[in-house]
Amino acid sequence: MNYTIKQSIDLLSYFGEFSELHPEDNLEDFADWLSERVKQKNNEVALVSEFSELPFTPEKPHLDEYISHLLGRLARFAILWSKKMFEDVPIRTMEEYGILMIIARSPNINKSDIAYQSLFETTTCLEIIKRLRRMELLVEEPDETDRRSRKVSLTKAGQVLVKQCEQQLIDFSRLMVGQLSKEEKEALAGAFGKLNGFHGKIYAQHRDATLEQIIATYLASHNSN
Repeated sequence: MNYTIKQSIDLLSYFGEFSELHPEDNLEDFADWLSERVKQKNNEVALVSEFSELPFTPEKPHLDEYISHLLGRLARFAILWSKKMFEDVPIRTMEEYGILMIIARSPNINKSDIAYQSLFETTTCLEIIKRLRRMELLVEEPDETDRRSRKVSLTKAGQVLVKQCEQQLIDFSRLMVGQLSKEEKEALAGAFGKLNGFHGKIYAQHRDATLEQIIATYLASHNSN
């Protein structure tokens, strides 16, 4: 089919769609609507292409699903690349390093606060602390204000290790943001900061609720396009 004829048919189809939705509007309104509608269609086509990477094929690709998929992949990349940070040190995972960083920022912190800040299940956090203690990177002491609790601090070796990994962390962070421009990094930081605040509030107030309860509380009035 001649390309010009196809464009004309597409234009008539769009105008028919517009007329049904906005019967009182004029051609100027149609021009504005058409611009947005074409952008939307192009985005949908791009999503279909991107979703070809997914291990599942949703009937109608949704932006929320794609973002969630990307976040999951980036988390896996972070795990892969972080292993290169720890090739020459006793620790092996970003989880272990994260615990050390929490303790470095808050000396004499108790275990329950470490678990809360790390977002780990308590049993998982305790296992990591036990491993780090066996490596002689931290020590535990009874909490004088609460004998049921124990405070945790870095040993000299733990302090040296945290310092030693600073440059690797900088390099790892540079790798994770890739070749994004300064403007893209700022936009991403803003969006991720907003998401972190959203999930942080849920974690602080409703982390034991069901998924349905969380959605009903935080997303019921949100229009997801």
